[in-house]
Amino acid sequence: MRDVDRAKDWFERRGKFAVLVGRLMPGIRTLVSLPAGFTRMPWPAFIAYSLTGTLVWTAALVYAGVALQQNFAVVGKYINTATNIMFAVLGAMLVWRYVKCWRPNTPRQHQPQDQHAN
Repeated sequence: MRDVDRAKDWFERRGKFAVLVGRLMPGIRTLVSLPAGFTRMPWPAFIAYSLTGTLVWTAALVYAGVALQQNFAVVGKYINTATNIMFAVLGAMLVWRYVKCWRPNTPRQHQPQDQHAN
């Protein structure tokens, strides 16, 4: 429960930024609505940040499409590579978090009990 509370606190502090940036990231944009709902982010803020992030992403794609018409196949290769790198980094972060959270604690030194105490 402690991790859930920490995640909730983090999202309550940085949720607007998370929604905005989450809309720019493939795979994340679908899931960013869940923590926003769990933390009861106000609708106007959610819609404003979602709309802004979506518009930035869409504008970037439109600009890239117009600017790179002739080299679409080459650009697609780089976009796929960048996406794979992003997912690898996110996967590594999740593995690191899992290892950090589930690593067994180092055993404590056995403290000899005071034999005189009753």
